[in-house]
Amino acid sequence: MSSGFTLVEMVVVLAIITVISGVVLSSQTSFNKTLVLANTAYDIALTVRSVETFGVSSSGLSVNGVGYGLHFDTASPTSFTLFKDIDPAPSNSFCHSPLPLSDPNGPDAKRGDCVYNPDPTKGEWVKDYKVENGIYISRFCTAKASGDWKCKEVGVTGTDEEGEGDAKLSFVDIVFTRPNPSPFIAVNRKKNKIQLRSKACLEISAPGSSITRSIFILPSGAITVSATRCQAG
Repeated sequence: MSSGFTLVEMVVVLAIITVISGVVLSSQTSFNKTLVLANTAYDIALTVRSVETFGVSSSGLSVNGVGYGLHFDTASPTSFTLFKDIDPAPSNSFCHSPLPLSDPNGPDAKRGDCVYNPDPTKGEWVKDYKVENGIYISRFCTAKASGDWKCKEVGVTGTDEEGEGDAKLSFVDIVFTRPNPSPFIAVNRKKNKIQLRSKACLEISAPGSSITRSIFILPSGAITVSATRCQAG
């Protein structure tokens, strides 16, 4: 007498192996996406933190004594720009306090308008950052001090005719300048009207995944990464 596997038994075993392999590979892929997403969120948060250090310490990459910021364009969700806020010269800009009358060119006089100017003749560009591994900024959110989050979701067009929401948001600029760590957050919405916000949130996603990570930039200067979605934070 000889023993062995029947064809049915072999097919059943192969089916079980296939199912288990599929579950393992699927779980591994999901874990990898989660890990990459978390790492990317922390990379962006650390970049914001470094810009905060440049601006508050008044010791920057190429020009000292000026504010430094990051420019996030809703039309380019896979990249953002580091800039030095040097244009225009010291003035009563909408985002800074009035110039000291005694010394408009002194240390308390601040250059810039808290908005990135891409004109190469203005010299504000410092460096471009690329969001890698297929990750992209899927939602740009800002809020006033006592208001709710207003968000622009990538790929969704809005009908914000009254200018109270951010459906037509085109950019978010986050600037840090001496002496306080509180950020100046400028947004551009209806009819190129630039306004200030108190806090911002950048939500990042990966294609084919419902998992997200959010980077919160708060009025105190705190920068945090959370699994909480921007609108719920």
